[in-house]
Amino acid sequence: MDLFERHEGWDVKTLVEEAVAEVLRGGGGEGIRLYVASCAERMAPLFVGLRAGAPGREADLAVYVEAVRDLWHADRPLVDAAERVRLLERFPELQPTEEGITDVADTYAFFAALCLRYALLGAVRPIKEQIWSISWVMRLRL
Repeated sequence: MDLFERHEGWDVKTLVEEAVAEVLRGGGGEGIRLYVASCAERMAPLFVGLRAGAPGREADLAVYVEAVRDLWHADRPLVDAAERVRLLERFPELQPTEEGITDVADTYAFFAALCLRYALLGAVRPIKEQIWSISWVMRLRL
């Protein structure tokens, strides 16, 4: 049985989504910070696995990994979050192209970079649109 199937008359998927949404709505900055950290970490293996060993991407990998690591320190402000977002927005995955993204690996790397962008923005200024955006990237509708 799928975790999100009905179980004894309960719609587990709706219950889980509502519980997460309630915590994010009512929780303080620490709850949101831990939520965005967990979302970013969940996507990290995709970015790292798909981009490790790519020529010239060492600095991008370091930015990505350090940002995910620092998101978990909810008791410390991310004073350089704006700079990290600026660096992240220079990643090739987040640059617009005329042909768009057509490769499967590039698509996953794009979503991983996008998730981290929203996580950094949400950790600093947790507004509804940023939390919704990271949730959309993670395919969790709030």
